[in-house]
Amino acid sequence: MAGSPAGGRSSACRARRASGPRVAGGRFERLCQEAEQLVQRFEVPDGTRAHIVLVHGFGDHLGRYRTFRDAMVAERFAVHAYDTRGHGRSEGTRGGVGAFREYTDELGAFAASVHAQAAGAPLFVVAHSHGGLIALSWLTAGPADLPSRLGLRGLVLTSPYLATAFTPPAWKTAPAVLLSKVAPSVPVPLGLSLADLRWDLAWQQATDA
Repeated sequence: MAGSPAGGRSSACRARRASGPRVAGGRFERLCQEAEQLVQRFEVPDGTRAHIVLVHGFGDHLGRYRTFRDAMVAERFAVHAYDTRGHGRSEGTRGGVGAFREYTDELGAFAASVHAQAAGAPLFVVAHSHGGLIALSWLTAGPADLPSRLGLRGLVLTSPYLATAFTPPAWKTAPAVLLSKVAPSVPVPLGLSLADLRWDLAWQQATDA
């Protein structure tokens, strides 16, 4: 990634052509090395009207948003997505970070790099579930002029993870609290499956990382 809006670290990236239907302006992936290697994907059509930064949910990856990405590109919206650390094909402890700020710093650096590519075109952030929490935390914790500095025109959130839909059983939360203090990298099963996201079996098979 190209560094945070506040002038953070830079990282080495290497680009490669990505698979998928041809996009006149380019469809490619970029592998970026900071503490972990992060997979980023850019789909930029000719005559781009605006740029979208896409942030996926927890236990998710950018590949599950192919239908959305293709629909946006068809309408001449460039889509810039990445697998957050510990998710999809990016490196890192699966579903774990040392501090939540790692997620928000990551998004800030990625959004800054997209803004640099956008050359003044409008920028939107589309975020789902855990990605919505990351996006809101990033914006509310950042400087007041952050949206104007990045040309951010809108934030679209789908099912942002602001609270649980039910109260988890104590037998699951109590060990999780203890493990978070003594062994934070130990995973705690969520009990969720792809079928909880969508019933379409073909979609489940096609998007399973």
